Amino acid sequence: MESEFQCAKQVIALRKASGLNQRDFAKLVGIKQPQLARIESGKQVAKIETLAKLARSAGYDVEIRFVAPKGKRSHKVEPLRISAKELV
Repeated sequence: MESEFQCAKQVIALRKASGLNQRDFAKLVGIKQPQLARIESGKQVAKIETLAKLARSAGYDVEIRFVAPKGKRSHKVEPLRISAKELV
């Protein structure tokens, strides 16, 4: 559940960086305002494609990191950086 709220915080930060309210940002992204509200509240988990649309609309890309659990040794895995244009 923690990851959903961290993702929600990131989406809120994207929207605030754009200087738009939920209604206007949702329109820019191409989703409905209630969906954006559910994502921002953590009630809905956004698909990667939706996160890419949100990021692109605010001028950002998406970066995915795979990390080992604490205390477990692992090989370093480079982050996957995806231009939002590639996903949409």
